[in-house]
Amino acid sequence: MRLLFLCTSLEPGRDGVGDYARRLALEATTRGHDCALLALNDRFISAPVESEEENGIVVLRLPSLSEGQSLAVAFRERFAPDWISLQLVAYGLHPRGLLFAALPHLCAIIGRTRLHLMLHELWLGNDEVPTWRHRAIGYLQRTSLRRLIATLHPALVSTTNPVYAALLRTIDVKADILPLCGNIPITPGAPLPKEVAAFRQPDKTWLGLFFGGLYREWKPEPFFGQLARAARAAGRSVGLVQVGNAGGEGEKVWSELEREYASAFRFFTLGPQPASTVSALMLAADFGIAASPWSIIGKSGSAAAMLDHGLPVIVTRDDFRPRVRTTQPPTLDPLVHRADDSLESDLVAGLIRRVPCASAPEIAGKLLGEMAASEATRP
Repeated sequence: MRLLFLCTSLEPGRDGVGDYARRLALEATTRGHDCALLALNDRFISAPVESEEENGIVVLRLPSLSEGQSLAVAFRERFAPDWISLQLVAYGLHPRGLLFAALPHLCAIIGRTRLHLMLHELWLGNDEVPTWRHRAIGYLQRTSLRRLIATLHPALVSTTNPVYAALLRTIDVKADILPLCGNIPITPGAPLPKEVAAFRQPDKTWLGLFFGGLYREWKPEPFFGQLARAARAAGRSVGLVQVGNAGGEGEKVWSELEREYASAFRFFTLGPQPASTVSALMLAADFGIAASPWSIIGKSGSAAAMLDHGLPVIVTRDDFRPRVRTTQPPTLDPLVHRADDSLESDLVAGLIRRVPCASAPEIAGKLLGEMAASEATRP
């Protein structure tokens, strides 16, 4: 098959969905498929850029969807894909996540090509008690998404977690779960940053890892209290590492944590680092800390990367209670731990790791299998 992946941005290491699209394309290429990548609204560039990567994947990056439509259409016609996979993040196309203006451009770019729609975000106002502002904006976001789906008629719709699948059923859209994969290649033997290596003593310390975005909604308590008590019981010192782009608000949150908890933990602020360094930290850490809520942990690319490295992940947030109910748990992965009453004893006993293994081949295989099955049932 010939597959064209559309997303907002393809700046390596700066856009999680773009990195995800690139990993899927790479895995599909290794299976003998021809792939291309198209960034529709890439804020990291100021002029169109076309290139061919070492693996033969052709890439076109456009700084503006509205101004780059003709280039995108020509790129699609030249590549002649059998499938287009639209990796949709509405906020990447509009500052309020509205898709009305983008829809005509997407229609022209996709044309009559068979479409896979991957929904990484839905709409605001899905919690049990939404604010009036979120309810109003969410209504417009939901309306624009319904119109997009009704207009584009995707042959396949996917999302990252059971809650989003249940929400999509409320607008009569059936979506399968397509998990995220880690975007950090597993790199055994890569060196740790010197200050972290000097602190780390496997029998005397615990190393906890924050990777990527850190949000104002993430709160340190009661988790930090649990962690401090467990560390005292186990006779360990705790180092907490921040690596990756935490975001503007995330940097403020991290600075506040450093000031407030300096007497309890050692803090290491690393920021953006090469992928090999991030991998070394994930392989050396004792646990990762996820900033996403428990109910939608499946949408966390940071958690997916840590799990690929065999790293236990602690989910400390449970503040998003969706209005819909689903019997399917957010995850069945035994390496994902909730920060509940059993966490302290689990930490003292030692959280179990597993052998690192990239999930991208399995996830790409799932998508390719669904595309092949859809083709087989095509009228």
